[in-house]
Amino acid sequence: MPTFFFATASTANRRAAGHGGVAELWGAYDLKDVIASLQAVNPSADPIMEVTGSNDYANKSMIFKVAGKIDAVGVALQHDHVLGKGFSLGFWIPVMNVRSSNRFTFHPHDSDNFFKFTMDEALRHTQSLTVDHIRRVTHQSIGFKGNEYSQTGFGDLDLHARYSKAFDHVLMMKGIDLNVQVGVTVPTGIPYQRGRGYPSSVPAMGDGHWSLYGDIVSEFELKQDWKCGLMLGVADQFSAVQFKRISVGNEPTIFSAMEGEVKIKPGITFKVSPYFTLENIQDGLHLQGCYTYRHHSKDEWTRMWTIPRGIPCYLDDSSLKERKEYLSKWSSHYFTLQLTYDCRAASKNLPLNPIFYAACDFPINGDGLCNTTEAVVGAKLHF
Repeated sequence: MPTFFFATASTANRRAAGHGGVAELWGAYDLKDVIASLQAVNPSADPIMEVTGSNDYANKSMIFKVAGKIDAVGVALQHDHVLGKGFSLGFWIPVMNVRSSNRFTFHPHDSDNFFKFTMDEALRHTQSLTVDHIRRVTHQSIGFKGNEYSQTGFGDLDLHARYSKAFDHVLMMKGIDLNVQVGVTVPTGIPYQRGRGYPSSVPAMGDGHWSLYGDIVSEFELKQDWKCGLMLGVADQFSAVQFKRISVGNEPTIFSAMEGEVKIKPGITFKVSPYFTLENIQDGLHLQGCYTYRHHSKDEWTRMWTIPRGIPCYLDDSSLKERKEYLSKWSSHYFTLQLTYDCRAASKNLPLNPIFYAACDFPINGDGLCNTTEAVVGAKLHF
């Protein structure tokens, strides 16, 4: 069953309130903190002196707003093989291209008073150009290669087993369908390491972690062509040792100059999704509305021996570590609208009895996650 999809995100829900850039999910960008990270790793580096020839800007807060965008387009392949007696085995895997970018804008009014109270318009413009020049030199010294990144490859492979059971005319309903699915995701997706020289790069799906998951879907046929259902699911990713950027202090992790191995234990992800389906609004045409809530608990990072002991690291500061781990929590609220056309139900005699569908996910609200809108079109074929 081929499925074509397109997803895009240009804003994110902040954990306190309001919206911000995608990169700001890792924390506020203060150039002072990024320079401190660079100098902790390379004490001889001094981008402020290199650009200005003085220390006038040293130890001064220089706040940037970081806007960005992520686009993903691809095709997902899926097949389920019926074993009989309600059991089936299947797989699902996407192939995609992901494009991501960051854009930096200096905000003097949120920065040090040195910039905030500059009244002369020409001087303020000159300061902004100078600060952005310092930022670019700092990024080059760290080893960043650019603000835009494109990557193509597989997502994670989903291998699953499903059991389905139908009950006719029970509990004053026409029928109840019960589906239980368990599966494992294999980390075949694009890893973070491939794009670590680009702060805008994002991993595809599980970022190198194996995981186990389970879903339970109960569907109730209230009357002819009226169905409602409820999906409950939980996923648990396994620990893995990975090579990552690691904050020295307050700088966002993705902009840190320090790199090394850390042991990462992702948090558990839970989802609940009620839906309602109107079937045969015209012969074979079905309409479904679905609300989905997902919550991911915090990830835990543990320092490994490859991180130099002589360099300070946020993992050695319990209060800072707690604040950083809090940034890995997220929750999301989505509404999905789906149209399905069943050729067999419409009495269309086509090969393989295709079921065509189109769906769109609309972000409603969230906390600590991108506002991602996704469009999907596909077909289910019966062999």
